[in-house]
Amino acid sequence: MRRRQILYVVLSVVIIITTLIFVINYKFNQTDKEVAIYNNQVELLFGKNFISHVMDDGQSMTFNIFGVQKVTDQGSLTMDLIASMELDNPQLEIVNYDLSLGETYEEYQFFNILTKIKIDSDDIEEANNLIINFKSNGKKTYDIGKIILKNNKGYTNGRIQPKGEYTVGYPDFSLDFKLISDQNVSITKVADLTGLFSHEFDEQIQITKDEPKHFDVSSFKVEKENFDFYTVTPILHYKVGKKEYLYNLPSVLYGIMGSEIELIKRIIDANE
Repeated sequence: MRRRQILYVVLSVVIIITTLIFVINYKFNQTDKEVAIYNNQVELLFGKNFISHVMDDGQSMTFNIFGVQKVTDQGSLTMDLIASMELDNPQLEIVNYDLSLGETYEEYQFFNILTKIKIDSDDIEEANNLIINFKSNGKKTYDIGKIILKNNKGYTNGRIQPKGEYTVGYPDFSLDFKLISDQNVSITKVADLTGLFSHEFDEQIQITKDEPKHFDVSSFKVEKENFDFYTVTPILHYKVGKKEYLYNLPSVLYGIMGSEIELIKRIIDANE
């Protein structure tokens, strides 16, 4: 009986020691991965993302931030290594995030950070850098392009209503809509928050109540600034009499329709 008790004690001690060794090794391994990323032994490259979006007031919105990481034996970026993320604008708060890993091409692996952002301002707010805070080894700052956000205060949604097919594929844009107000309106321009995309109509489009209307934008005027991926809220500029109003349409995506291999190549080329 005594021998059996001693055996149980010995086995318990062995199990405890084995568990401690596993935990310590795991902790050191995680720390080594963080150090490798922090010292650029694991290279993270981000695409030039252009996000120009009008958000519902008081609500948050999730956006894609695309990048690639160099595959090495030093480890890779995982959710386990990240304590938090933030943008270089305190008015834009990252309230949640998730990292998904994709395909690998040559020595690079595609990743997407789904980033849920809330705006704490009534102004147009811009951020250019993503800051990743690691759990035990400082933080790193990455250029991700541009994020420009605005809440929808000042935008009117009670006169125009999308109807039927809503088609966007840069550089072509088309929209079916109708007027639900008793006041006739004139459409003058379509643009995003920044004016990077804009189109002014040579002749103002006149709309009367309940009359379905269709228009095509054959091309946007695009300022010469190259980005890889676009998330854009098209904004209709229209007039009632002589007073101008704004109406934000559903946001659209450009540049993400290819395969992950194509996206990897584009990000690598943009960082050369």
